[in-house]
Amino acid sequence: PVWRPFPPATSLPLAMAGVALAARLPRPRHAALGRRGLVVNPISAFTSTASAQAWGPTAAVQSALVSLHEASGMPWWLTLVTGTVAVRLALLPAVVYQQRQQSRFAHLRPLLRAVADSCKHIPERSKRQAATLSGMWRVSVSHGVHPLSLFSGVLVQLPVFLLCVISVRRMINLAVPAPGETAAAAAAAGSADAGQAAAAAAASQAVPGTEGLVTGGMAWFQDLTAADPVAALPVLTMGAFLVATEASQRGREAPPWLEMLRRRVQDVGVVALPAIASLPAGVFMYWLPNNVLSLAQN
Repeated sequence: PVWRPFPPATSLPLAMAGVALAARLPRPRHAALGRRGLVVNPISAFTSTASAQAWGPTAAVQSALVSLHEASGMPWWLTLVTGTVAVRLALLPAVVYQQRQQSRFAHLRPLLRAVADSCKHIPERSKRQAATLSGMWRVSVSHGVHPLSLFSGVLVQLPVFLLCVISVRRMINLAVPAPGETAAAAAAAGSADAGQAAAAAAASQAVPGTEGLVTGGMAWFQDLTAADPVAALPVLTMGAFLVATEASQRGREAPPWLEMLRRRVQDVGVVALPAIASLPAGVFMYWLPNNVLSLAQN
């Protein structure tokens, strides 16, 4: 077998690409109750209905957040931050295991250099690289360091990160409408009956216990279901991401290809900033603390 390394940095563009793609999708509030008085088209209504029927891991994350909010009485922004800390603490063993394996792998560098030197006599470049990587793989495994274990933390954290972001996004899209929005929908409908029907349809699709998301923010972002009006949260989130990726290799000897990859990852983060700026502020109550914890971990 030939080991083609999969560095932790390569998973970050995938995460940002998934979130950026979600940012471009319709952001319905309810099938019968438009967000801020806007008319929801049939495609958005279908997306909202499908999101309301979420099950499995997504529903489990949403239920856990609602239960934490109701049991603790914390505002929604603090509930999301606390949930982020709890998730990262649960994943800490995988991170510690990864760091221990990387430390053990670092002690194998003399043997790995010897493998590379023993393959220099092979004239064809592709065969020489294949032989070198194959030899490095065997040396690592024989010393109890499986190459995939070097990225065990990333392989666990990436799917959990995407799951939490998608779950929070769906929960925000299907938050129970505030009374003021229900009254606005009734006025727009032109009759009390139509307004009541819209409110009933919205409530039937909403995630129970999410009534406070509209007013559950703080400071300048009181409404967690709307985008940050000054775009400070996206900028802080991306800034923490850039600093974390920079600190991940500081003080370590990295090959040129890995250094180039890290720079390209940072470029992707800067380019993705306009796309993620349209995400609801509540999403950044998970994403920003997650990046800060990653920085502290590095």
